[in-house]
Amino acid sequence: MLAHYKNSKVSMNDFEPIYLNLFEVILTPPASITSALGNPATVLLEQVKKVSGLEVDKNPGVVEQHFKTQKRRFAGAKPETSTIDIVIDFEVNISDANSMYVYDILRRWSNLVWDPQTATGSIKSKYRGSGVFVMHNRDGDIFKKVEVAKVWPMSAIPAIDLDYASTEIYVMSLTFAGELINDVWN
Repeated sequence: MLAHYKNSKVSMNDFEPIYLNLFEVILTPPASITSALGNPATVLLEQVKKVSGLEVDKNPGVVEQHFKTQKRRFAGAKPETSTIDIVIDFEVNISDANSMYVYDILRRWSNLVWDPQTATGSIKSKYRGSGVFVMHNRDGDIFKKVEVAKVWPMSAIPAIDLDYASTEIYVMSLTFAGELINDVWN
């Protein structure tokens, strides 16, 4: 056996790489949307294309002191934030009933935070949902799970840009605020 193969733990143990396309998202909107639309969590799961912003590993950063012309640096006392901003891209389809159902679910959810038609919003207990983000291997074994107990749309519903020269599918990107995060590694 060749030394460059024999000296590699990955080669000798058949360790698998992490594939960035092996993940699942369970995004559960508030109960008022769930009761009106059945099970939007399943519908949203099917349309998720990309997720970013799951920066759950926080570091307290650096603080500095100065003495004359010298600088001293120390680890900070606490992380700047314990929240995350999750960006999710959804592909949008249209149903037989001529409904952009993913857009409609996210629009209703956003309207609970702030409805531009009525210039009203609701309280957090009514607009927050939850989210679970799972990474797994090719056999489906979960090795990382991020549970976000409180999540809601924090960015406005983006405008739909139309283009006669485009042949692309409409992708809706929305930023969600996340709180009370549980990061589980196996």
